[in-house]
Amino acid sequence: MGYRIEYDAGTAVTERTKSKDRKPKIKTAALLLVAGLVAGTLVWPKGRAWARDLLLPGDEAVTAQALEDLAEDLAEGGPVSEAVEAFCRQIIENG
Repeated sequence: MGYRIEYDAGTAVTERTKSKDRKPKIKTAALLLVAGLVAGTLVWPKGRAWARDLLLPGDEAVTAQALEDLAEDLAEGGPVSEAVEAFCRQIIENG
């Protein structure tokens, strides 16, 4: 809480004012935490392998090809639902 003093006709009137909350915002703290974790996994060799396995599960070649096909389908203007369905089917059939 802060105070503000106003002078009115020679008398001082003291009034409490609310100051801005200086606590870090939850979203900012969460963003910094996630950014730190991502940076840590990229710097740490085992973290890189973990991130790669998380993003490209199973056979990496199959998943990478399926992602490329998904990107092509979306770039051609196809519906997202059909592109994702084709991606999942390609992973299941070739995985």
